[in-house]
Amino acid sequence: MLNATLSNRNTASQRQMPSAHMLKTMELLACPVGELEAEVERELSENPALRLVEEMRCPECRRRVHSLPCPACMGKMTTENALVFVSPRTSPSSAVTQSEYDESPIDRVQQSITLSEHVLQQVAPLVSATQREIAVYILERLDNRGFLPETPAEVAHYLKVPVADVQLVLEKINQADPVGVAASGVRECLQLQVRALEAEGTAHPLANSILTDHFEILASADIVALARACGQPLAIVKAAVEFIQKRLSPNPARARWTHQDAGDQRFYQPDVLITRDPHRPDGPLLVEVFSAASGWLEVDPELKTMTKEINDPSQKLEWRQHLERAELFVKCMRQRNNAMRLIVTSVVQRQYNFIVGTNADYQPMTRAELAKELKYNESTISRAVADKRVQMPSGRMVRMDQFFDRSLAVRDAVREIVKAEQRALTDDQISLALKQFGYSVARRTVAKYRSMESIQPANMRSRAAARVPA
Repeated sequence: MLNATLSNRNTASQRQMPSAHMLKTMELLACPVGELEAEVERELSENPALRLVEEMRCPECRRRVHSLPCPACMGKMTTENALVFVSPRTSPSSAVTQSEYDESPIDRVQQSITLSEHVLQQVAPLVSATQREIAVYILERLDNRGFLPETPAEVAHYLKVPVADVQLVLEKINQADPVGVAASGVRECLQLQVRALEAEGTAHPLANSILTDHFEILASADIVALARACGQPLAIVKAAVEFIQKRLSPNPARARWTHQDAGDQRFYQPDVLITRDPHRPDGPLLVEVFSAASGWLEVDPELKTMTKEINDPSQKLEWRQHLERAELFVKCMRQRNNAMRLIVTSVVQRQYNFIVGTNADYQPMTRAELAKELKYNESTISRAVADKRVQMPSGRMVRMDQFFDRSLAVRDAVREIVKAEQRALTDDQISLALKQFGYSVARRTVAKYRSMESIQPANMRSRAAARVPA
């Protein structure tokens, strides 16, 4: 049915499809899950014929199930590399339950709460009741980057509490997720993140020294001066700077949170969650495509019966309109969810290596290619991927349209070429070298990608190499 609705094939069934049906499906398809939740709530509040039944049903076969994915439908939802299924955000996943795994995929997805609330939930159990009041004050004072504009002494003076208590609470907040919240500034924020990674054994050995002793030079982006100050070969310093740029965030409030206004940071709600089954790490990926409703949307059967018994023509018409609107909304929601599942399934199949690997594993794909494969209109694909986010197995959040960014692999190749160069290559030479990777890229495009990757021009790289001993 959805293919007939959304396909670019000019079939008779498509021509007969009511425009309201198609428009509503497209409208819902374009909504990220947060907006979709608001749309469902609005429809439930406005239409008495629509109801939300607090039970779990399989979106495919509509059977009542204890948890998702539905055991009866798992076969047709599983591809070679992934199990893709539609799931309400608040439902438990049967693939990984809390009793089986301390951190299930659903539990890892935060609801729409503020940054302060998210941090307070972590800190509150670790401190006393008095110290919780200190934590609340500190978190309320955060600026839009997640930093604390006051010193511990100033906080202690205002609250009339010991400085030691403020420092203890501040330490707990600094170590909460995201690491670096309530730091005094960018340097301290990055230092806190490096220390956390050092505790895990994954930090670059030079990163902490650069942040502590040479932060001003790092901020100037003068790699040559930084190498001289550190007394280290340029290649090692480059690797340390690359680590800082890729693994650390100078804005803890925006690491996984989006800035709405000066006092409101909201958690990015993923529309798709990709995880690995902890019991089958080499098995298919678990891919949950989130729907908005926490139960089962349906047309109220009692109202259907009641409408048939109404004799007054005007009242009967009014209730019929409510029923028709509810039927349309339920049908469009199901078609929206099915379209998202089909699109995500195809994307995951094509980009499996990219999802579990690096940018170098990206396989070029376009919306037009996906539309042709699924027999959808290209605009349908564009609506489905716009403004939506995917949480990767690593925990990294990416925009869904990034799966169609053909520059990712090319930019990664540019980095590798520059990293391996014996002498600084010009953009023209990099363009020629890219052909060995199978990429035909113009010099001006190379310059753009080089700039995006913070790689200096050839003449500056040449001077840097000449001034720094190997």
